[in-house]
Amino acid sequence: MRLTFLLLLTLVFSACRTPRQLEADRRAQERARQQQLAQQQRLTEERQKTQLMMEDSEYRVNELRKELNQLSATVTVKADNRDLQQLEQRLAGLERQLQQLEAQRAKDRQEIIDTLSKRMASLMAQQPSRSTHSGRTHTVARGDTLSAIAAAYEVSTQALMRANNISNPNALRIGTKLVIP
Repeated sequence: MRLTFLLLLTLVFSACRTPRQLEADRRAQERARQQQLAQQQRLTEERQKTQLMMEDSEYRVNELRKELNQLSATVTVKADNRDLQQLEQRLAGLERQLQQLEAQRAKDRQEIIDTLSKRMASLMAQQPSRSTHSGRTHTVARGDTLSAIAAAYEVSTQALMRANNISNPNALRIGTKLVIP
């Protein structure tokens, strides 16, 4: 009887959390929240840098297009064969440069999308899932992409599109509630 009473007393006191333990838990939760906010800030800064790089790349492509158009116009004005050949060679070189820049830009864009999608999926996976009695939902936030949301909930992008009757994955709106299949 005495052993049972001692065992019961031990169980009761071990389940109680002291104010010190509760404060330590609160501090740990606050540190985790601060780390998540810092990670979100880093991602925002990286996205802004990427946007600037994309704008710079687009500016260079437009400048090359302008020069290409100017050369095309010049080719039609000058009829001299030698000048015409030089201009055609220069034009061909500029077209090659433009194609290379566009290929690099597409590659960079895909790399950026992949990197950001992985990071966003990681952040979303850290957040507690919001669920209702009929299934999980996700509210679209600024910067969310359909592929990142799908990766965070470990579902395919196509399944997410079907579950929410989405025909254009680029037409996501902030605040939209998505059903996670």
